[in-house]
Amino acid sequence: MTTAFTLTAQQPKKDEPINTVSFRGIVDVVYVKVQIDPKTNEGKLWVEAYVGKPERMAVNSRTYMPKWQGHIAAPWAKWEGKLKPFDDKTIVTVDIKKGRSIVKINEQPSAKNNWTVTIEISDQPVEPDDYNIKINW
Repeated sequence: MTTAFTLTAQQPKKDEPINTVSFRGIVDVVYVKVQIDPKTNEGKLWVEAYVGKPERMAVNSRTYMPKWQGHIAAPWAKWEGKLKPFDDKTIVTVDIKKGRSIVKINEQPSAKNNWTVTIEISDQPVEPDDYNIKINW
């Protein structure tokens, strides 16, 4: 099964850090993880897939074909602009634009989890569906 993803960071005004990421993909069960180091503002995104592994995704309109180690995709970190860092006051929210089933934040970023947010997309019934979500912080 081929699963497609699209991940797009919204372009902020000049010199403002990025604090919104749009994610779109035809998925079954995946965990989308975003990690941002609060000291360096360096961020990475990766996907953990337990039902079907996506062969291709697009990040900021650029094609990304992940290499998989088990159920974890190699991280992508080619952001266009600086990311707004996560800190103790960060609360990540998700707006569901499209998708028929479960989209939820399993874990907010904190020092305990190395400043990583985990978003679960779990499609029911078993067949994959098209999801479009907006991640905000």
